[in-house]
Amino acid sequence: MRDVPGLRRTDAVAQLITRRLVALVHSGLQAFDEPTVRAVVRQAVRDVRTAPSPPAAEPPSDPALTELRSVIDNLAATTHQLGEPMLEVAPA
Repeated sequence: MRDVPGLRRTDAVAQLITRRLVALVHSGLQAFDEPTVRAVVRQAVRDVRTAPSPPAAEPPSDPALTELRSVIDNLAATTHQLGEPMLEVAPA
């Protein structure tokens, strides 16, 4: 979802949730209970948060920038890994 130009993260989540709820309606689901909606929202947030970052167009020519990019990529990956359990323990 992150690769859609001009689409903010909140818009991406809203769009993803909308598509999934519409798919549930089309599947014949008659009523949405709280656990079903919570599961749809949780999965949409997880999908948007864990979407891979787009690759850099070209690697930087400066070795210091290449190393910094590696550190930033590792930090982002760790942040996403920590975010997963936080979604599980966060109050609904």
